[in-house]
Amino acid sequence: LSAGLGVQKELTEERIYDRFRNRIMFPIADPQGNVIGFGGRTLGEDAKYINSPDGPLYSKSLALFGTHGAREDARERKSVILVEGYFDVLAFHHIGIRNVVAVSGTALTEQHVTLLKRIAPEVLLCLDQDEAGRQAAERAFALCARQGLSVNTLTLPAGKDPDECAAIAPEDMRKRCDEGGVPYLDALRSTLKEAKVEKRDILQRFLPLLAAIPSAVEREEELRKTAAILGTTITALTDDLQSWERSLRSKQEMSQRKVDAPFTSTELLFGLLL
Repeated sequence: LSAGLGVQKELTEERIYDRFRNRIMFPIADPQGNVIGFGGRTLGEDAKYINSPDGPLYSKSLALFGTHGAREDARERKSVILVEGYFDVLAFHHIGIRNVVAVSGTALTEQHVTLLKRIAPEVLLCLDQDEAGRQAAERAFALCARQGLSVNTLTLPAGKDPDECAAIAPEDMRKRCDEGGVPYLDALRSTLKEAKVEKRDILQRFLPLLAAIPSAVEREEELRKTAAILGTTITALTDDLQSWERSLRSKQEMSQRKVDAPFTSTELLFGLLL
């Protein structure tokens, strides 16, 4: 029960149910190779994937699937490939690429990025190409950039997921991985420009990404490239970025004040009167 393999619906009930019944099992190990949890893919009509609940050994916000198998190759290649699912990791291993990890049951967290940073100085994003995958990539870039990691992206044929590409074109996938992909922001600018996305939408997508870059030198270079596709100046784009950052800080401060003072002055007065 503590490990999450069994489920007991009521404390007074003796019967324990198998959480992962009728599922393909994926053991999740810590960086030393000790099994700490599981992911399970259904073979029936139940929820497609379930994972071990957080417990004494496993925390989905800390663990990455494939870390133990990826460490040695990631340090040798100086990069780690981040994918979305268990089958993506297995697909890469099947074609001889081992520096691959995946999140399990949650979005990427700062703790995940800290773990990645211990393995390699560069992250190569290889996520699904649907809208959810694109949002996950932007989130991953921001989290990794804040911790000083270099972020590239592995471009795939349109509409193909990593496990599909590894299955139908293994040599091409190996070549793309060996080449190390392209800088994430360069790839995003190119994609948005080709798609003829409105400049306002490009700006809104890039402001949080630019704000995540800690190095002043790198940020200035990215501002220059982004200003070029927007048809504006670095100065104007910098003004927009600073305005966005001020607005974000203001929202965070308001949120903090709400946490620190959950009751308004009027509510406190009525409380005292009562």
